Amino acid sequence: MQKILPTFTLLLLSFSVFAQKKTNHFQAGVGVEAGLPVGDFGKDYSHGLGASLKLAYHFNPNIALTLQTGYMSFVGQNTNYSVLSHSTSFKPTELGFILIPLKLGYRTTVANGFFFEPQAGITTLAGGGTNVTFAFCAGYTIAPGLDVSGRFEAISAEAGSLSFVGIGASYNFPLLGK
Repeated sequence: MQKILPTFTLLLLSFSVFAQKKTNHFQAGVGVEAGLPVGDFGKDYSHGLGASLKLAYHFNPNIALTLQTGYMSFVGQNTNYSVLSHSTSFKPTELGFILIPLKLGYRTTVANGFFFEPQAGITTLAGGGTNVTFAFCAGYTIAPGLDVSGRFEAISAEAGSLSFVGIGASYNFPLLGK
C-alpha cells in the first residue's frame, strides 16, 4: 500500500501535466435561427424558426471542419407542395413544414472575426424524403463564443429546390476541457 499511493499520485500528476499541455481542438455550439423561404417555396410558406447544434474541429484558430444538425419549422397555408422528391403529396404537420438537416462544413475565419462557411449534406423532410442540401454561411464573432450569421440554403428535389435565407445566433464553447 505504501508503494501504491505514491505511484498512483505520480501517475495522476503526470496525466494532469499532459492534459494542460494538450490543446483543445473541439468546440460545440447551440443556436437559434430564423428563415425566409425564397422562390417557389416562398409562395406557400411565410417564415421559419428553428434551433441548431454544431460540432467543430479546429485545425488552427482560423480553419475548422464542422458538423451541424438542427430543426427548422416553416409556417404556411398550403398542404400540397409539389417540389418534393417523393411521389406522394407532403402534408405538413401541425408544427408546419419541418426540415432536419445534417451538414458538413468548412469554416474559415478571416480578419477581425468575420467567417465564411460553405456546407453540404442531407435534409430529412418530416413528411418523408431525404434530399441533398447545400448552404453558404457568413458571419461575425461579436464576443468570445458568440456568433451572428446569415446564410442561403438550398435543398434539392426532383422538380426544383426548396430554398431559404436565414439569420442566426449561436453560443460556442470548448469541449473536453480547455
